Amino acid sequence: MTLTATWQINDYKYIVYHNETAHTNTTPSNMKKTLDAFYTGKLNSYAKYLQDTMFCQDRSIYSGTGYGTSDTVYSGQRRFDNRTFTDITPNPTLKCPNKNDAYTVSDTVHGNGKLTYPIGLLTADEVSLAGGLYFETNEKFYLRKGQAYWLMTAFDYTSAGARNFGVNMYGAIARGVTNQTSYGGVVPVVNIKPEYALKMSGNGSKTNPYVIS
Repeated sequence: MTLTATWQINDYKYIVYHNETAHTNTTPSNMKKTLDAFYTGKLNSYAKYLQDTMFCQDRSIYSGTGYGTSDTVYSGQRRFDNRTFTDITPNPTLKCPNKNDAYTVSDTVHGNGKLTYPIGLLTADEVSLAGGLYFETNEKFYLRKGQAYWLMTAFDYTSAGARNFGVNMYGAIARGVTNQTSYGGVVPVVNIKPEYALKMSGNGSKTNPYVIS
């Protein structure tokens, strides 16, 4: 399912929970509000099936400060942007470098406990591991939705504004300014508790997808 939202104005503080002067996770964005509204409207009755697992908003910094109006390159850009960083091959990871960026509801051992509900977005790393490529069209890619949608991974902050990763309408990993309506798609993600996830049929293929029993 694809919803519609922008992150909000193109400011550091609106990259999910980012406070402008410190990563204190006190300012909820339009994105979080959209996901919370979807959860309360569509998923409350399924809460017993859903796991409080971590959603990583990687805001670790490759260069810059991450504060004020200074240019900042986040580590996600350094992992994937092989058009700017010509010395790299895209290098996805499922590790979340900072606990402060590991969003959970009540799990404060592995995460920050700052989510209201166990719902988030895909990361650029997850899309890459599923076969997505940075700015390379793949119209048969199963995560292509026919419209651009946001991912959870921070990209950079420049004079153009705050930018996050997304998947564009052609199935490529891309990036957009956080108040850019052309990247308005939102694909909510939840995680199923193991005891229910194991009760599935199918093999995950297009013709025989996984189905929870």
